[in-house]
Amino acid sequence: MCQFSYLAKQTGYNNAAQIVAFKWRLPKSLVLKIMTRPEGTPTNIKDWMNAAILFDESYKQAREYGRTWDKDNGRKPQRSFRKKEEVAIKRISEVDRKEYMAKGLCFQCGRSSHRVQDCLDATKREEKKKEEPKKLSKEERFTKI
Repeated sequence: MCQFSYLAKQTGYNNAAQIVAFKWRLPKSLVLKIMTRPEGTPTNIKDWMNAAILFDESYKQAREYGRTWDKDNGRKPQRSFRKKEEVAIKRISEVDRKEYMAKGLCFQCGRSSHRVQDCLDATKREEKKKEEPKKLSKEERFTKI
């Protein structure tokens, strides 16, 4: 803000031109907040700057209010993120892939006469995943409590 004021004085621009230049560098959301405030749109550059400072400070305070702070040293506590466990994916080499294709074998189970999309082993696994848990009767639910 101070730098803008200094440069604006050196340029000799009138009030309207300074407001246009000032609005151009502000975020759109901030410009809209200033323009739609209950007091009305500011008419001079000083009012624009004061409104921008006011809204910016209240925004920063609102952001800080949402943070949690450690009582001992005032820092935000560090979260411990677990790394994803590496999943063992069955990959076949290029040589094996060509061999499977030449023999007409399934890439999933290694048997002939069908493709991966028709593989019975894959459908069995999917069915196990899709099985819903057994629904309990009223008595069983009551005893679980």
